[in-house]
Amino acid sequence: MTAIAITDSEPILTAIAGQRIPRRAWAEVTELNNLLGEAGRILQSAKRQAELLQRRAYFDGRAAGLAHAQSEAIKHVLEAQKQARELVAASEARIVELALRMIF
Repeated sequence: MTAIAITDSEPILTAIAGQRIPRRAWAEVTELNNLLGEAGRILQSAKRQAELLQRRAYFDGRAAGLAHAQSEAIKHVLEAQKQARELVAASEARIVELALRMIF
């Protein structure tokens, strides 16, 4: 990060007012121009990084949501499988009971 400290701002104020710019002010004006250019590049870089982070957060959120939905679906499938096994076991017992009644 670049920091500037201007102790004498009179040359810059002269330049802003459109008056004749003293020779020593040119260096300060050039330095400020370079700093503004660098600040613009840093801003553009920060914007690109923010867009990438936003896009990544969006996809991470979608992935997390999908994983949660899959987890819930698996829970439901396992519960249905458990209930089906209980039904089959109860049906087998009932079939055996009915068969024994028919024989005896």
